[in-house]
Parts: sequence; structure tokens; C-alpha cells
Amino acid sequence: MPRRVEPGAHWQFVAGAYLSFAEADMDQPARRLGSVIGHRPTVAWAAAPWFGDDRFLTTVTATGLADRPTMLAQVVRAGTWGYLGDRRQQATALRQALRIDPANWSPYLDLADLAAQDHDFRAAADLVRKGLSHKAEDSTLRAAGAAYRFLAEGSPADSDLLLELAPDVPHEGYRNDLIKLARDRAGLQAK
Repeated sequence: MPRRVEPGAHWQFVAGAYLSFAEADMDQPARRLGSVIGHRPTVAWAAAPWFGDDRFLTTVTATGLADRPTMLAQVVRAGTWGYLGDRRQQATALRQALRIDPANWSPYLDLADLAAQDHDFRAAADLVRKGLSHKAEDSTLRAAGAAYRFLAEGSPADSDLLLELAPDVPHEGYRNDLIKLARDRAGLQAK
């Protein structure tokens, strides 16, 4: 017996968004997914290949984004560019999202992670600091800040802070990546 999808289930929005896309109505996918973005952080909404499709990116209208501001489009674009491996376009979309909503801490963390991938740990630490100015209590931001400061400056206090905060970072993969970066750095310092 097929699993029944309850009317309030998030997947109905995903299916409806794709059907609208297939019917060449680019505004409906933005509206439908705009109502669930953030409610299911474990689902990579932007990984849907059609988000990177030129038909969507070039024809979704401001009206289609009225229920969710252009912030949503920029975050989705950033996720799509990241999925496609274009970090330059991903960073551009994240910076555009911050211009629209400078108090949103999440793009700061994403930009910090991109800077860290380029081994620019000072820039990464500075971006996390800006994110913390909007959400100072966030354990993920605090742990990333400690990791990136440690990588930039080599301060044992930041390494200790990272290890103290690590258990509170909800995403295990991200937590492990931060710790691995710090351990790699510590190993290099010991040599």
C-alpha cells in the first residue's frame, strides 16, 4: 500500500512546485517552496536540478516571489550554484541575499565557509563575527568562529572553545569538518 501524504506534508509543496515548473509556470515553484524553505533544513531544496534551469532562473517574476522576497531566490540560487560547483556564483548570490536582508546570519556563515575553502581564514572569521552580531547565541556560528580564528591565528584558546562548543553543533558532518580543520592545523603547528 502506498504511503499516504498528509495534506500538511512538506513534500506536497515540492511535488506541486515541480509540476508547475514542468507546465512552464515559474512563479508557482518559488511560491510553493517559499512556504517551506527553512522548515526542513535536512532537505537540500536547492539541489533540485530544475532550480538551476535557465527557464526558472530567467523567468521567475517579482510577483512570483511576492510571498517570499527576493531573498529566497538568492538563497536558492546560492544553493544551486554550490551544488553545481560554481563557488564564485554561489558567493555572489549569498552577497545579494545579504544586501536584501543584512540581518540574516545564515549567508554570513555560508560565505565564511566559502572563504575557508579558499584558506582565507581571517575573512572567514570576520564573516562569522558579522553573523554573530545578528545571532550571538547560535552554537554553529560560535563553533565556526572559534575554528576559523584558530586557523587564522593559531590561538589555543580558540581551539579549546571549538572543542567546548562542538557537542552543541547540531549538524554532525559540519561539526566534524570544523574539528578536522582545526586538528590538521594543530598537526602542522606541531611539526
